[in-house]
Amino acid sequence: MLIPQNCLSRQFGLYQAEYEAAALRCLRSGWYILGREVEAFEKEFAAFVSAKHCVGLASGLDALWIAFRILGIRRGR
Repeated sequence: MLIPQNCLSRQFGLYQAEYEAAALRCLRSGWYILGREVEAFEKEFAAFVSAKHCVGLASGLDALWIAFRILGIRRGR
């Protein structure tokens, strides 16, 4: 039996209009990095997790790297 592990088409279909509208807003604004979309996400997510601030990063690896630096975790420690 084949069980799909990462089938996003159903989820995409549910929110397709919203996803496409957001993509067009980014493309039309010319801000592909940072910009209003990221700023709005950071504010909304900070409110969602009851935090004063939130910083959007490129990847989970970036988030871990920054967290380790803040905590003083380095190679061999």
